[in-house]
Amino acid sequence: MAAGPSRDQTLIVVDSPKDHLLLVHQADHAAASGLIAQRWQRPGDVTVDIWQRFIEAVRRHDDGWAQEERQPRLGAGGRPLDFKSIQTSDHVAVWERTLDHLEEEDPFKAVVVAQHARWLYTHLGQENIEDQRAATDFVASLSQRITRCLVAVRAGNEEERCAVEPHALTRFRVLLGLFDRISLSLLGGLPWIRCIQKVAFGSFVTSISLQPVEGGIRINPWPFSGGSWRLLTATRDLPQRKFTCEADLANKIRLAAVVQIQHHLRQSEPC
Repeated sequence: MAAGPSRDQTLIVVDSPKDHLLLVHQADHAAASGLIAQRWQRPGDVTVDIWQRFIEAVRRHDDGWAQEERQPRLGAGGRPLDFKSIQTSDHVAVWERTLDHLEEEDPFKAVVVAQHARWLYTHLGQENIEDQRAATDFVASLSQRITRCLVAVRAGNEEERCAVEPHALTRFRVLLGLFDRISLSLLGGLPWIRCIQKVAFGSFVTSISLQPVEGGIRINPWPFSGGSWRLLTATRDLPQRKFTCEADLANKIRLAAVVQIQHHLRQSEPC
């Protein structure tokens, strides 16, 4: 695919106190999602090799944004454009870059990320007819890609064939969606969903509840290895919320220090 103009469409833009903005690149959000996956208790029937490849798919699920991280874009009123404001056709181009890279490297990782993307575009509404048309076409192309990648994975060993059985694929899709959502919700990029239906961890397949608390969340039942822990995410803290032009914003991002923000993932207190 030919590369279009470089645009910093990756930003997760969150208001912070004192009229500051926190800017988070999608690659940093994806890295945080990968840390959540790494701490998660590996389901008992998933082999170590497949689980490590799944964790890597989670960490790499936004790789396609890297090409865009050159110049920032401003929205209405001089505010940096947030990822939720990007046209569907632009989103699709980024997803396709991500999936092209993953498919060349490991078709299993490509399947994991492609089915996550397909779920998103079949469950989220679109702003207008043009976006709806782009989403419909993308879902069709994703289905073709998934079919192609499944053929490649099933040509491998028994471990790989088991990893792409329908029930296993559903489990991986739900987990990737959960890790993605927790990271984005902690950052303030998406609203919280309090209860997640049926996820696998260790020897369990059960619903878990997420309770936002000061500085993080409480989770019940506890799905991670070890006790409570702190998730670090790299952000850029800008001391203003509006900018005169894109060059001004680009310069401020370039000069901004990288700040690691912490969110505490806590076990629910006993009743």
